[in-house]
Amino acid sequence: MNTFRQLVSSERPLVLPGAHDAISARLIQRAGFRAYFIGGFPLVGARYGVPDIGLMGLGEIEAGIRDIIAASDLPVLVDCDNGYGDVKTVVHTINSYERLGAQAVFFEDQISPKRCGHIYGKQLLSAGTDGSEYSSRRREPYQRRDIHHCADRCTRGL
Repeated sequence: MNTFRQLVSSERPLVLPGAHDAISARLIQRAGFRAYFIGGFPLVGARYGVPDIGLMGLGEIEAGIRDIIAASDLPVLVDCDNGYGDVKTVVHTINSYERLGAQAVFFEDQISPKRCGHIYGKQLLSAGTDGSEYSSRRREPYQRRDIHHCADRCTRGL
């Protein structure tokens, strides 16, 4: 089994279907995909029946991610939303998701309360905040892959 880092280096393109629950993760693996992702919007919609506007916190989302990751042994990219707060909370989120088995994470550059990436009315971090303060706090020798997501398209028309 390859790691997420190995797949990113070797697969062109790396196709990542999304799993919103445990059965979808198993179906993704059964279909022959080599990795998958877990997004906040599909997880909270399927599990709790609510929109992705910050109604669910780390605890609720972590429970869903735990159940999904347990259903498949494929490498997984996990949505960390905006990290659920300040730098301390972001680091806690990363460490929690690492313990669950996430091999890659991505963040949204939004100020709390966050909104789903395709919904208008969100505020972004300043351009000088690039996530390096989060990445520098990774626990070694863990080989997680950090991917940063930008929600500028809806706020600035990009």
